[in-house]
Amino acid sequence: MLRRADPIKRAFAWRWLIVNGLILLPLVGCQPGDGDEGPSLRSTSTGDTGAKRQIVAVSYPLEYLTQRIAGSEMEVRCPVPAGERASQWRPQRDEILAMQHADLIVANGVGARFAKWLDSVSLPDSKICNSATRGLALADYISVDDVRLVHSHGPEGEHSHPTTVAYTWLNPLIAGKQSDYIATELARIDPANKEIFSANLQALKQDLTELAEAFKELPQSPGDQPLVVLSANPDLKFFSQAAGWQDHHLTWFEPPNAAVAAEELEKFLALYKNRPTLQHQGQTVLLSNYPFSTELLEVVRSQGVTVLIVDPLDIRPNDGDYLTVMKRNLSQFQPASEISDDH
Repeated sequence: MLRRADPIKRAFAWRWLIVNGLILLPLVGCQPGDGDEGPSLRSTSTGDTGAKRQIVAVSYPLEYLTQRIAGSEMEVRCPVPAGERASQWRPQRDEILAMQHADLIVANGVGARFAKWLDSVSLPDSKICNSATRGLALADYISVDDVRLVHSHGPEGEHSHPTTVAYTWLNPLIAGKQSDYIATELARIDPANKEIFSANLQALKQDLTELAEAFKELPQSPGDQPLVVLSANPDLKFFSQAAGWQDHHLTWFEPPNAAVAAEELEKFLALYKNRPTLQHQGQTVLLSNYPFSTELLEVVRSQGVTVLIVDPLDIRPNDGDYLTVMKRNLSQFQPASEISDDH
């Protein structure tokens, strides 16, 4: 359970909300003028009972989960344009207005925050479904040091604070827990279709359970300790969690230079020389959520390491859906017989 903030922090939070709310009041109050198309969503809570309720999801995977539950009873969309990374996208004025008119906004929320722009726009709390905040237990979250925000204050000197991994949907069991809460919220705003949402949820969770079972077919350690897998950065830790692997992440949020790559790979191989590591065609596997350049691939391979790309679904797939992309992610791994503890 999350601890309640002390009175001083609560007072500061209210002051921040009031100030930012006042700043955005002109935005909220704007009305489309002549020739202005206005918001692309219109809430049915204003009395238009003939229209379908409008749901916004802040990422493609959350859109997929929500659409599976809502079925044909609601209009569900993710505003991030095709080809753009949802983690880097920021809404413009028209999109903010559209979200203010939506009936529900499906996000991850605190504990696995994905769309950080939500902290800087004015949206009604009652319309935000924080599916990770309310859908998960404390043990479900994955915390890492935020190496991108290193700073210095007080006697501690230079340091960073922990942050949490956002890509929860890479573990289908976690996605299932989020789906439970999404279904609850859809039923809250549309109780007449509660039974439909419940039936759709069960079908979705059956697919997610089968996907979770497929993770069990991935290579595993022959001993008591979990298999070690190397990853370029922490973003893929929910995928490794679903596989039961111990994920040793680097801090390659962007491709490193050759010297840094070689040095860090040498350190990893020395650190785990007595532990079984995930192997592919006789080389240690490095999971990455982006492709490497030819030059970087040569450096990696010279260290006896090969790169396998796991699609984190940060970008809407050009073909297929959440399930097919996840199955493609799994298909590239070899059977357990390919595990080796010999570097």
